[in-house]
Amino acid sequence: TRAAIKTWPKLSQPSDAAPFVEEQVAVGASYIKLMHESGSGLSHNFPLPSLELQSALVEAAHGHHLLAVAHALTLKGTIEVLRCGVDGLTHTFFDAPPTDELVALYKRNNAHCNPKLGAVGSLTTEGQALQQQYADDPLAKRLLLSPRARENLCACMAMGKAGGNVANAYDSVRRLHAAGVPIVVGSDAAGPALGTAYGLSLHMEMRLLVRETGMRPLDVLKGATSLTAARFGFEDRGVIETGRKTDLVLVEGDVEEFLQGKVGTGLDLPVKGVWRDGVVAKVWKDVMES
Repeated sequence: TRAAIKTWPKLSQPSDAAPFVEEQVAVGASYIKLMHESGSGLSHNFPLPSLELQSALVEAAHGHHLLAVAHALTLKGTIEVLRCGVDGLTHTFFDAPPTDELVALYKRNNAHCNPKLGAVGSLTTEGQALQQQYADDPLAKRLLLSPRARENLCACMAMGKAGGNVANAYDSVRRLHAAGVPIVVGSDAAGPALGTAYGLSLHMEMRLLVRETGMRPLDVLKGATSLTAARFGFEDRGVIETGRKTDLVLVEGDVEEFLQGKVGTGLDLPVKGVWRDGVVAKVWKDVMES
């Protein structure tokens, strides 16, 4: 990760924003992501880009009809980038309870929130027991989770500063969803980060959103499919409809009841088939053949 970060462009002033965004558009970027991480919620101290630079990046992205989203893990940082005009946050914060100003700024920007509650639990270590549950569940075995991937899922980033807690993250989603802010579903399984596993963490995230924030299962399912596609302008996917990509997951039973914990004794979602572009996915073939 450190090696990859060293290759990132170093923008220092607002005039750097437009050329940078143009370069990203030229190579096919679908959106622009801003990093606004002071480290104050992580017991670190990172240099922050100026708000003038962040605002210029948002303006440049909008000039190319792209969304501008931002990483921020504190309430203060989230409010700052929302004031800069971002269209969405790639995390929710956990260092403080949500405020009325936060909700108002989300509404003003028509911004979405991708809370990644599982990742927050890994940061604070409060999610370790649930991570272990998922690592031990039959679904992990069906996904052929390697020993290394299992070890990664059971570990925690453990970077949260004293005073921060996952309850603040849950409360932020509760407040935002009640106010009509779109909640999209992601896992932060990039790398993958400690405490996450590809695919499996998305199942965990959906469960957390239903059980810890009170979101309806149908809204969570939309957040993982049609809502995300609509927010990012991916008109070729997200719903089952003629002319769309046939990326499908077939599940036995009532998914809403399963996410609410009304049926089933374990965490294992009863997946019966997976297709990518109309073809049975290789990972599913491997599961069936095993």
